[in-house]
Amino acid sequence: EMERVMGSKVTPAMDQWWEIKAQYADTLLLFKTGKFYEIFHMDADAAVSVLGFSYMKGQKAHAGFPEIGYGNFMERLVKAGYKVARVEQTETPDMLKERKKHTRKGLKKPSVVNREVCSIVSAGTRTFCYMDDVRGLDNDHVQNGIGPLLVIKEMTLDVETASSESSDCDDDVQPVCEYGVTLVDAATGVITLGQFADDILRGRMNTLLTKYRPSEILVQNGQECASKTLVALLNSMKNTILPSCIIGHVNCAETFPQSNALDPEIRSRLQRPSSKIKPWDKEQTVAELHRRGYYPRASKKAPE
Repeated sequence: EMERVMGSKVTPAMDQWWEIKAQYADTLLLFKTGKFYEIFHMDADAAVSVLGFSYMKGQKAHAGFPEIGYGNFMERLVKAGYKVARVEQTETPDMLKERKKHTRKGLKKPSVVNREVCSIVSAGTRTFCYMDDVRGLDNDHVQNGIGPLLVIKEMTLDVETASSESSDCDDDVQPVCEYGVTLVDAATGVITLGQFADDILRGRMNTLLTKYRPSEILVQNGQECASKTLVALLNSMKNTILPSCIIGHVNCAETFPQSNALDPEIRSRLQRPSSKIKPWDKEQTVAELHRRGYYPRASKKAPE
């Protein structure tokens, strides 16, 4: 079917690109080939537009750059609002030959070196490796546009609950909602959790946004989505003090990408037990933290 749509034979490497792209449809792939990062199809269109590249020869949209330019070009794509995945070759041609030799009879032998998504960088999850330009970390990296990721969970309160919450407060705030927030400063590895009640004007949320100036904000989508008041506040902030901030929506149910690592142990660590996940479900979230070896104090079970 792919060959019919493309009008030409699809190479094993291109077939591999489509398999990865199917799991990361909203992410721009930098696909490693030798010493170059290749960019294909709709991703190439974005790269040409943002980076000023010229298309390479051929029927399909195709662009690229040498690996030494990764830090510069990745940063420009992220600042333009794209999530960028670095897809690396995790197998040499000699390793591929050995894998072919050990392929069981009756199974299709691999025809291309293995590649894996080794990092995903967005506006709020900006990290740095040896290929990056670390000058953005000098002084106040938030002022340099490398702000934190802010995840917001909103719960509106009914009249009785709001009155009860108000009587427990030390100030004059009349709560109409509660917020659970997570601030992730990926550049320094600091994660901050918080919970607070807020009034009809969302004064505390306004203060939080002004103080921390996030580069990316995630809110819930679906039936329990963010209120119109919160959405209006976020849009107002984006039009004033947070013009480069990316506002994203996460569904109540999502599909988690499956790892294609060759090592079974690494693959089991990278992927979730089930590809169907509920990002806003607290029990599932705590269970995943425990699986990965993180034990927040409040999540530990009390002794029986």
